[in-house]
Amino acid sequence: MGYSTARRLLQQAKDEAAAGYVFRKLKPVCCPACESGFKPGRFEAVSAEVCGLCGSNDIKTDEDSSFDISALELAVKDAETARKSAAAASLQASNALGSAETDRESTLKSLRNLEKSLSSMDEANVIAHQISVLEGRLEELVQSDGETETDQGTDDAVVSILKETEGLTKRMMEALQADIMKQVDDETFRYARLLGVANLEALSFKPHRMDIKQGGTDLTFGKLNAGENLRMRVAASLATLKVARNRGFGRHPGLIVLDSPAASEMSAPDFSELVGAIGEIASEISGVQVIVGAVTRPELDAVIDSEHRKEAVGTEVLF
Repeated sequence: MGYSTARRLLQQAKDEAAAGYVFRKLKPVCCPACESGFKPGRFEAVSAEVCGLCGSNDIKTDEDSSFDISALELAVKDAETARKSAAAASLQASNALGSAETDRESTLKSLRNLEKSLSSMDEANVIAHQISVLEGRLEELVQSDGETETDQGTDDAVVSILKETEGLTKRMMEALQADIMKQVDDETFRYARLLGVANLEALSFKPHRMDIKQGGTDLTFGKLNAGENLRMRVAASLATLKVARNRGFGRHPGLIVLDSPAASEMSAPDFSELVGAIGEIASEISGVQVIVGAVTRPELDAVIDSEHRKEAVGTEVLF
């Protein structure tokens, strides 16, 4: 709008200057009012240039409007510069808007996929449901022993089929269970070493116990010292949570709370290394938050950012 106005004013000034120039060059031979002819020599007799209409010798020259036109031309240049800057800013804003809309669509798509994944039934629940149905059907058939001879023969065939089905389903469940536990074993072993369990050579979960080989000695979970016991519990918890998240099993909220872990016979440097390792492991698992409750120590400054800490000084409380 400003640019168009400046150009219009400049053009108007130029038109007015051109019209004045043409008009001043006119040499009328008669009066425009009464049409009486001018006396011969009216304009040649005077030394100064005289207006042919009013007889005034105070005639403006073409140079009188040069300053005004120069000012208007400068205004047009400024307006053109402002227009180009506004156009560039508008283009940049348009590009930013397009990029933001693309990011928004990508985020919405990810959220829809995540919602679909969370709403689907767990694979373990499906298998457990199928087993329950088969067991109920088998129990019904076993209770029908008092029926006729013909019915008994038919039921025996059905029972045989269901037993085979039960065995097959059980083997499938055991294979899945073994695969899951192998993955939990591997992740627990890796995390335990990251958390500082020294000389760990192997570990495996068994019913109601954990077998460990450390420094060439076969141990169980209960024979570890207090610090290694804590590290192993944290490693097993994080490993189980990671495997469950990757496979879509369970509904764990993803929150783990460690209350005063340094109390387990742990020095300040070891405690600092443990907290730092927990932070690195938690970053591998999506949607996991670990809260550590402990006394403030200078060693923690290097592993926990200030924005991730909440401290109570003196008589203050945390919550």
